[in-house]
Amino acid sequence: MISTILSALKEKEPLFRAHRLHELLSSLNSKELGGLFERTLQIKDRTQRETILGPLIARWEALDPLAAETAVQPFVERLKSGKRIDWGGADRSILEAWALARPELVLAAIGHTPNGNWDWLAGIALDATTQGGPAKKLEILSAMPATSLRGSLCEQALRELGKKDSAAAEAHLNLLTDVPQRERLQCAIIAGLAERDPAAALARVPDIAAEFGSGARSVQLVSEAFSKAAAKDPRAALAAAVGLPEELKLAASGAALVGWMEKSPREALDWARKNGFDLTNARASVSFGENGDSSWRPAMATAFDKDREGTLAWLREQPATPERDAMLADGIWSGSFEQRMAIYAELTPEGGAENIGRVISGGYKGSDVDAAEKFVQSLPAGPERIAAVEGLAWPANSHRHTSHASQCLP
Repeated sequence: MISTILSALKEKEPLFRAHRLHELLSSLNSKELGGLFERTLQIKDRTQRETILGPLIARWEALDPLAAETAVQPFVERLKSGKRIDWGGADRSILEAWALARPELVLAAIGHTPNGNWDWLAGIALDATTQGGPAKKLEILSAMPATSLRGSLCEQALRELGKKDSAAAEAHLNLLTDVPQRERLQCAIIAGLAERDPAAALARVPDIAAEFGSGARSVQLVSEAFSKAAAKDPRAALAAAVGLPEELKLAASGAALVGWMEKSPREALDWARKNGFDLTNARASVSFGENGDSSWRPAMATAFDKDREGTLAWLREQPATPERDAMLADGIWSGSFEQRMAIYAELTPEGGAENIGRVISGGYKGSDVDAAEKFVQSLPAGPERIAAVEGLAWPANSHRHTSHASQCLP
């Protein structure tokens, strides 16, 4: 029978292959299915093994559920005990096939073993019993104990629902009992809405920010929503930022400028100059950790990434001031050594001395190494040369440059 089944698996047409496999399995009684089950576990090829196990367990469950459950039970107990289930192993193949055949049993087991290692299996069972519908998933999950596993599954379903219906997703946020998790997800839902309907998202921001109160989460909300909205309608996003509380205006307008820079940096730069907008502090949050830690993406760094030469040309048109130095410096964190040196050439003497270390230490490769060393050696003795030498000896470069840096010292 194994040989016959493996032969059927060689059929190229998927529907015909599935039909042959179904016919073969339908001809077996429960005892024969049990023997085939044991033999299939010895197949080393994961794809072949899983192709057989799926319909085999489904057929066995329909014919003799007691025998099928008895065969599967040792693997379920192994999962309940917290033992590791290797990806690609026979245990995982069996449990996944079981979840597809009897998703209601998997979901019931989760309710009785809420702290088990069930997340991946629960996702399969939920998809199987709901055909992937997120609203139906949330209905099922709402009847389960409020555990971290349920929270994780609810978050996945809410993210799916939020892609199409943000209002419905927000209405089910109460299923998340962990407040930081709920707030992070609400930010993500509004950010997704901002991509589809900027006006609707921006209208929701003030009320949600008021619920969050002042702090990092409100900043995350306006940063994500305004940067996404500005990618579609930057002027509307900047106008909406004016109506926010004072502590959020800078975050909102900065994020809007970042979103605009992603779309058209020259237009955004010209608008900022015309309206006297301070680009040195314009930035958007790009990530918030569970503990509230965040990282930032400056508007000028975004402009350099999107159109390096155009952004540098725009800056050359501006007066040589400390503010321009600060904007130029945002381009030092990317690009080749030659490109960073082009920025260095535009800095004021004070700005050059302040940034020379970063120009030298910026992750150069290949021929950049020798060019950087030659440039450092050409500098006159003094604070700027010392800063440049420190750039050569920066930890990211120290494996190659520490000895060279010592040769460059005055």
